[in-house]
Amino acid sequence: MTEEYRTIGQLTAAFRRGDFSPLEWARRVWQRVESEADRFGGFTVRCRRQFLEQARQSENRYFEGRPLGPLDGVVIGLKDLITTRGMPTTAGSRILADYRPTADARVVERLLAVGANYYLGKLNLHEFAYGPTGTSSFYGPTRNPWDPVRMAGGSSSGSALAVQRNWVSAALGTDTGGSVRIPAALSGVTGLKPTYGAIPVEGVIPLAWSLDHVGILGRTADDVRAVWAAVADGLGTALAARPRRFRVRWADNVGESYHPMIDRLARQALRHLSEAGWIQLDEGPLPQWEALAAVQHVLLSAEASTFHWTWLRERADDYQPDVRERLQTRGGLLAIHYLEALRQRRRSMAAFSALWDQCDLIAMPTVPITAPLLTQTTVATPAGTSEDIRQSLVKYTAPVNALGAPAIAHPVGMADGLPVSLQWIAPPGREDWLLEVVQGYQALTDWHLKMPDV
Repeated sequence: MTEEYRTIGQLTAAFRRGDFSPLEWARRVWQRVESEADRFGGFTVRCRRQFLEQARQSENRYFEGRPLGPLDGVVIGLKDLITTRGMPTTAGSRILADYRPTADARVVERLLAVGANYYLGKLNLHEFAYGPTGTSSFYGPTRNPWDPVRMAGGSSSGSALAVQRNWVSAALGTDTGGSVRIPAALSGVTGLKPTYGAIPVEGVIPLAWSLDHVGILGRTADDVRAVWAAVADGLGTALAARPRRFRVRWADNVGESYHPMIDRLARQALRHLSEAGWIQLDEGPLPQWEALAAVQHVLLSAEASTFHWTWLRERADDYQPDVRERLQTRGGLLAIHYLEALRQRRRSMAAFSALWDQCDLIAMPTVPITAPLLTQTTVATPAGTSEDIRQSLVKYTAPVNALGAPAIAHPVGMADGLPVSLQWIAPPGREDWLLEVVQGYQALTDWHLKMPDV
């Protein structure tokens, strides 16, 4: 990779000093994208003219001493599920290949208000966000930035890839069962799923409306925080102050990871933070964890099938085969199943409310495996059984969506040349705690700065 990584703060400081302009930066970005994107499958569409014009407008504002904010001229990627006026929004599907929205999503309006440049293009994804692998899209699979024969993770696959390949300073994705955190983990970047409702979803094509979150991917927690400040509704400002040391619960009832280095590196990261005085660590079970996984599955199945009902009847052949199969086989749930899942969700949330009296944060690996091969469909578990790769990828992430609590994933090492990631979960509204603990870890280590040389 030829272009040096710069944090968002470093980049805008360079704009203000006149080291180079947003237009000069955009031209560098475009050259990188043109030379790499087709190899990795990161985009559904690229928009050179609009991208450079937006950069030119930012350049003029800096020359006149009136940038719109700390993201003016910064390149931000958008998952192609987020509607953009005048730009295609395809959801990675043939069904929406010709869709040109007439309005921006609310989160895009917020980016526009602070001068962020999102016109580079739209980032690839697992079709309609219904898959954790990133391999099924009308525009082809997204490939892992460390090894192109492996998965980047889904469904926000292009968002993670674009951050890791240094095409964008940060990217927006969506997360319904782990779709920000899984690609962040497999691609080796930082990914935040906020509290449910903390970032507006209006104008984002839904997968499951009671589970969908707009999330942020960046190389560092600092970059994620910079975007968070621009697009979120500011939850957490009236809550309790940061504790002197975070009380952290290592979840000991979620199972053993499938690669021996994953748990080892995750625990090593916690030891670093404990020795530095950031955390006080204990181990214990999480309440209702399996129940939350079941709730997430039922809600996702019912709500996704409802949204796609008409297209499934009229255009079933236009879906990617795996997405069509999931929608068709999961559409037969009874109302009693859905309603009981909602009741169970309330019970599980109440159990976690009690847990937050005992700890400030929860820690566990983000995924139990490293990036699988693009063609891989199953993985061997520690018990020697074979498991669907999709089930493995969402094992540690999907229950958190049913809970609605914020969570963040970030790299903590490498195993066999592929990233390993740690996930933190916080009480609702405590994104600031998540960002602080990851900032603390990233000040002690440099795993977040590792870049692939392929």
